[in-house]
Amino acid sequence: MSSPTARRVTPSLGLHVADDAVRVARVSIDERGRPRLDAWWSFELPTGVVSAGLVRQAGQLPAEVTDGLRRATGGAAVRVALASADVACVPLGQGTDDPVAQLVRRLPPGELGDALWADVISLAGRPVGLAGARRSVILRTRDALARAGVRTAAIEPMPAALAAVVLGLLDVPVTAWTVHWAAGGAEWRITAGRGGRLEAGAVPSTNVTPRLTLQVQAPGTPTTVDAIDRIRSRFGRAASDVPDRAVPSLTLAVGAALGGLGGLVGSPDLASAVIVRPLGPADALPRWAVEAMDAATVAPPPRARRARRGAR
Repeated sequence: MSSPTARRVTPSLGLHVADDAVRVARVSIDERGRPRLDAWWSFELPTGVVSAGLVRQAGQLPAEVTDGLRRATGGAAVRVALASADVACVPLGQGTDDPVAQLVRRLPPGELGDALWADVISLAGRPVGLAGARRSVILRTRDALARAGVRTAAIEPMPAALAAVVLGLLDVPVTAWTVHWAAGGAEWRITAGRGGRLEAGAVPSTNVTPRLTLQVQAPGTPTTVDAIDRIRSRFGRAASDVPDRAVPSLTLAVGAALGGLGGLVGSPDLASAVIVRPLGPADALPRWAVEAMDAATVAPPPRARRARRGAR
């Protein structure tokens, strides 16, 4: 395990692929132990290359973008915040339903033969949410970046990246809060209930003005704030020239980077999935499989793992 001193001098890179641009953030921990935005990059995309957060055109990014990404990352691995309507998160610990089944119901219809890849989001070491995405979405994102010459350290679910920003930068207590995030052809609602249990989902949207609002359910009257200016001020001088429309996307890149620096939120790598379930007609779902987990992964509650092993 690295020491706090080592974390301060070793920045982490986060990346988010939005419909209008690919944005990269380099984040470190300052001498007071707070996250700091050291630098950021934005590489504009032609219309249609990315739609609703997914690379569409043969899974490739334009050459001018890939060249810029390679220069920005310098060969270092990046953590990617995956945000599309094909990603969702359901709370753990409520004991009401199989969380894998909940995830399957939340995802939009996809191609026959696709599968759900999911893993646990933890808060202070405690499982609070099961996040998942379609395997095809995860692989498409990973492969597009690989073709661009960019190494990925992890592909994180968007709810974990945003929770890391809320708890790491905005000093929100671990109580009930809700964030509305709109950008990249999708509108998200991410909620932390009592005990920090996370729930999130998105719907596709077009012509959405990028926005980021935060509502905190504290004792008394809930407060709602436009989080863009608040987050920009916490980013520091490095973000002084970030346009408002880029802040929501850059926020996800920062949140992904925070996953490499430690903190309250334990964010999974969906490309190293724990739970796999085929997605298709009902008669094509005879069982779901729990794959081997590495030592660094927080195990989901027994209810989330109840199954017999079987073919994928």
